[in-house]
Amino acid sequence: MSFGDFSIKRLNSTDDRPQSFKCSDSDLNEFFFVDSVKWDEQLLAVTYLVYIENNPVAYFSVSNDAIKKENLSNSRFKRLTRSVPHSKRYHTMPAVKIGRLATGEQWAGNGVGTFKKHGLQKKIKQGADLLLLMLIITTKPLIFTIRMDSPFY
Repeated sequence: MSFGDFSIKRLNSTDDRPQSFKCSDSDLNEFFFVDSVKWDEQLLAVTYLVYIENNPVAYFSVSNDAIKKENLSNSRFKRLTRSVPHSKRYHTMPAVKIGRLATGEQWAGNGVGTFKKHGLQKKIKQGADLLLLMLIITTKPLIFTIRMDSPFY
């Protein structure tokens, strides 16, 4: 699917959340309309809204995080940090975490998730080369680490 004219807007705590946006998960809807305001005020996360041709189609929230060497095997840590000059490899590497990620119900299954990842790379400037994607499946969170320049598959 071609996404034509798109934009990504950073939402501040004072910005209205479009009531026309709804995803199929009530917890993600509550986060978007209520919690994202509080998280912005408390500097915990920043929420971005993706528009395609002026229609809100998705949102994601990002926060700063870190990957600790002690939590990974040596080979995994080396793979993740191989593009970082050796003199800049610390035991804790900065990362960007996507804490919430949702697509509007009417846009689900149209490739918007892949689009959000590419939009994040191009539009969101952070001081980190690593991206953490936290997925919550039932009650157990799973955390995936993805290099910002690698594709999702």
